[in-house]
Order: sequence, then C-alpha cells, then structure tokens
Amino acid sequence: MAPSEAALNRVLYVLLVVVGYLFVKEIQRAYERRQQALWDDRYIDAVRSSPEEWKLGWRLEDLESRLHSQRRVADALVEADGDVQHLVSAVSGHEEEYHTLECVSRLGKRVHVGPDEFRDMADRCHLFSGLDVKDAPAVGPHELFEVVPLDDDAVGLRALSNGKFARVRAPGDEAAWDAPWTVEFASPLPGLAERFQLRNVPKPSAQDDVVKAQDDPWSGVTTTETKAWAPSFRMLYSELMRGFIQCNGGGVSEPVRGFSGEAADESRVEFQFNLTRADAATMAKARELLRASKHAEELRAKADANRRARLLAASAERGEKFSLKPGERLPRRGPSALDSGSLKVAIVVPMTSRGTDMDGVEQSPLWFNLFASFVESVDWRKNRHTFHFYLGFDKGDDLYDTGDAWSEMRRAFRAHAKKALRWLGYGNFTVARVADGIDGSKPAVDLTLVHFSDTAGAPSQAVSQMARMAVGEGADYIYQLNDDTILVSKDWLTTYVKALENSELAPNLGVAGPLDTTNERILTHAFVHKTHVEIFDAFFPATFKNWWSDDWISQVYGRRATFARKDVVVTHNVQSQKTGAWNRYDVDHSAQHALHSEVQKGFVTINAWLRARDYPSMPLPSVCGYSPMMTRVYERLMKRGL
Repeated sequence: MAPSEAALNRVLYVLLVVVGYLFVKEIQRAYERRQQALWDDRYIDAVRSSPEEWKLGWRLEDLESRLHSQRRVADALVEADGDVQHLVSAVSGHEEEYHTLECVSRLGKRVHVGPDEFRDMADRCHLFSGLDVKDAPAVGPHELFEVVPLDDDAVGLRALSNGKFARVRAPGDEAAWDAPWTVEFASPLPGLAERFQLRNVPKPSAQDDVVKAQDDPWSGVTTTETKAWAPSFRMLYSELMRGFIQCNGGGVSEPVRGFSGEAADESRVEFQFNLTRADAATMAKARELLRASKHAEELRAKADANRRARLLAASAERGEKFSLKPGERLPRRGPSALDSGSLKVAIVVPMTSRGTDMDGVEQSPLWFNLFASFVESVDWRKNRHTFHFYLGFDKGDDLYDTGDAWSEMRRAFRAHAKKALRWLGYGNFTVARVADGIDGSKPAVDLTLVHFSDTAGAPSQAVSQMARMAVGEGADYIYQLNDDTILVSKDWLTTYVKALENSELAPNLGVAGPLDTTNERILTHAFVHKTHVEIFDAFFPATFKNWWSDDWISQVYGRRATFARKDVVVTHNVQSQKTGAWNRYDVDHSAQHALHSEVQKGFVTINAWLRARDYPSMPLPSVCGYSPMMTRVYERLMKRGL
C-alpha cells in the first residue's frame, strides 16, 4: 500500500503543479487581455473625442507605423541582396491597386470625394454617392481609391485626389444615440479609425439577381434594374466603428455613412459596394487630370502673387506703409462705404399665414422674433444707415392680404419699433428719429408691403422679386431673412460690408452670411451687395421655389467670395405660431436635380461679368485636393494651351 500511496501522491503533486501553472497562465492571459482591452477602449475614446486628446494617440500611432515601415525596409535589405525590383516591392508591401466604388443600391451612381463639383465650402473630404457614371466624360481622381493591405486582413482606402486615407468619424457628443458616422479622407497614415475589412457578399440566388432600388422619396417612383451578382461585391466593415458602412437614398448626392453595431443583413443592398479595378488607361487619364488640376492651381497662385505685388508697389508709390502676414488680404483702397455716408439696407422677408394659428397680424412671429432682435442688434445712437423692410406674401393671404391688414401691419410696425426702442433705454429724440424721422428726414427704419400672384409655396421667388424692387429703389445691400429668425449678434452690418468690400474677386462681389445654429452647413440667410442682383437679375434662380436656393447661393461664388461669418450668429424659433410641420409650404424636392447645373450656370455668369470689367476670373472649385470640374473642361483647356 505504501508504494501505491507514494505514487498516488506524486501524481497528485504533478497534477497540482500543472493546474497551478495553468491557473497562473490563465490569470496572466486574462490580465494581458484586460490591459489590451483597456488600451483599445482608451484609444477609441481618444479617437472619438477632441483634437487635443487625439494628439497622444496619433503620435503613438505614427511611431508604430514608422517602426513597421523601418522593419520592412530592414528585412527587405537583407532579402533583396542587390535586387532593386524586389527591394521596392518588399518596402511598399503591395502593388498599387485602384478601384472605383459603386453603391449596389444606387446603380449608375459612382462614389466620390465631396458632395458635387462645386461645394468647396463644407463637407469637403466626405465620401458621397451621386456622380452619374453615364454623364462623366472620364473617371476623375476623386473617384479612384487605392486598396492598401494592412496587417490582420485589414485594408485602408486612399484617395488618389489628395493621397489621404479614409477614416470614420463618430458623431459629436451632443448627437442622437443613433446618429450616423461619417467617412472622410483626411488621414496621412492608417490607424484604427482607418482600418476596414472587405467582406464578401454571399452569392444570391437567381431570383435575387434583380436589384430593386429604394423608393425615391422625392418623386415617389420606384426603379428596378437588373444587376447580376459579381465577385467584386463587398461589404465595408469599420473596425473602430464596429459596424458596416452603408450607402442608400434617393437624392442626387447622398453621404456614405455608417452606424455602430456588428449585425448586418447581408441581403440588404445598402451594405453592398461594387469594387471595379481601374485599368491602366483609366489610371493614366486620372493622373493626367490630377496634374492639370494642380497646374491650374499653381497658375492661379502665380497670377495672384503678381497681382498682389503690383498692388503693393502701387501702394508704396502713394506713400502707404503697411505690412501683411502670409496669406493676409490687401486692405481695400479708399474709404469704406460704412464711413463715407448712409447706406440703404433692404431686409427682404417672405411671409405667409399658411400653417399657423394666428388670429390677427399682431400675433405674427415677425414682431417677437426677427423685428425685436433686429432693433436690439443695432446701436441706434451711432447708426446713420437706413433699414428698409420689404415684407412679401401671396396675393389673397388669409391674414396678411385681406381687409385692412396692410394698415394694421404699418401701425404695428411703428408701434413695435417704438416699444422696443423705449424698452432698450433710448430717449425720445432717438425713438422719433428712428421710427418717424425728424425735420423732414425719412425714418431710419421703414416698411414696404407687397403681394405676389405667382409665389404660392415659393418664398425664394418672393425674395427675388423683392430684391429687384429694392435695388430699383436705391438699396445698396440686401439681407434675406425669415420672420422666425432671431438675430443673436450685434453690429452685423459692419461685419458683412467689410467682408464684401474686401472680396478677392472684385469689390462687393460675393455673398456673406451668418452662422445659423439650426443649420451650420450652408448659408440659410444671405447678405449681398446690389451687384449680385444686377448680375443675376434675381436673388435666386427661377428654378428654386423654396429648398435648395440656400445651397445654390452658398456655392455659386466659391471659397474666395463666400463669407460664412462665424462671428455673426442667428437662430430660429422654428415652431413659432405654427400648427404642425416646420415648413409652411410643400418642399420642392425636385429642384435638387437642377442644383448642379444652376451652380455651373452661375459660375459662368459671374466669370463673364468679371472678364467684362477686367477682373481676375473665378478659380475652378477645389474639393479636397482636386478640381472635379477639370474632368469636364480639360479638353477645352488643352485646346487653349493649358
């Protein structure tokens, strides 16, 4: 028995040692996993947070990337043994492989960098779907993306147009829980935010070869196209977002975006992309277009530098002494219109009682929103300019254009002006000068009421007609506002006028506008000189009844003459006196299909005006490192000796 017990004890001892060893190793592995998970969580938090917190992670990521690159170079030097071609291939890690992307849910619409060919003000490097394949004369650099293999079967997507990697960006902290992530080309190196996986789409059955595009919400039409399954169909999975990128929608230009969450219904076509490898001829043409775009930018920079030097020399001859920082604009010659006399500013406001619960004009949102904030935004003791309100509404409006409504509006206008001025502490003399005028002079704030028979549901066209009327009556500047707008910032007139007077294209040429807290993407309100109305004979093109007119005026002057002033803030009381939806008219969604062509027409019209007056022409809009218009105008430019 004794030997057996000793043997059993030895076995038990060995088992205890093995179990103890495994237990210790499991604790060690758990600790390492926890440390890695903790690092991953901190890294993700840093990527999602502010730029300051991002810097540390970016430096570490940059260092890691450099170490990997140097290790590849060292290994390549050992393996190459004098073979240069082998050395180059080993260092790069892969051959260049560029693809075009097409959303399976939006057949015939290629994916590209930027919303369109003109929008160089916002959303500059975001990924969009919307470029019509049939209309494009060639594949531009903004439509070509290099698939760069990374470790662990991940890939990066690098745009040919600016050489940057695509990354996912989380919505802001104040966004809704289900807000989409965006995809933008902004990273010089691939990191966690730039890591994607190309996952194969399972081959559908024969009956699924017909891909039905989603119902178009704008036209209500459902289109059906046949698209047989191809091995190039892929799903894009973001490792940082831990979810799939998707692309769908019926608009002309739709953002490519993503949502957190591992699950995805692979049969849903909005998760599927068609990757088509670009052939040698396509790549050669795209690189030629990219060089031409950069050359045009260089020519423009040289012309600007020469013009700047001539103006500086002329200023020096006149004895003017001033120094300019790099990139700073030359000061405007001569006195500003702000100092030389009284400006006439027209404030045009389209109005309607449709969709409201008002019983009389005294209840109009105009008084408690726009007009009250306007009176407060001006220093009336110093002000010498005149402000003329043009209020326009549909003929036969149930509230504003019936009975004695016009007389009531005029009485209310004077009464609210005096009430606001007294509430702000102004004395009787200032109140009288502003609201009534003294010694035969006109009041500093005046009113014109006008109705239209052809503007039902078309506030943008009411604005155009009032703007023409105002210029004809001597207005210097026109400010387009709504009755539910609240002017938050003061002294906006000075800011806008100085911005336009110092326009790089020509004095007073361009558009200025505020930061709208309800929509920071575009200029929801526009401030222009009368030159704008003289050029276009309108404020907005006749194509736009309501929506998309703001997009047009935010794009048509390009980055050099579009002054989105973040130091001038407005907001909206969007539910003021409204019974239901925010809009008091039927949105004209179809107008978005004309946006690109109208911006292009406007671009040509402005350039014709500039050339006729011997001003430098507008540069081609640059969207994230490339001028997409180059794809269309390259052949014509070559004939002219570009």
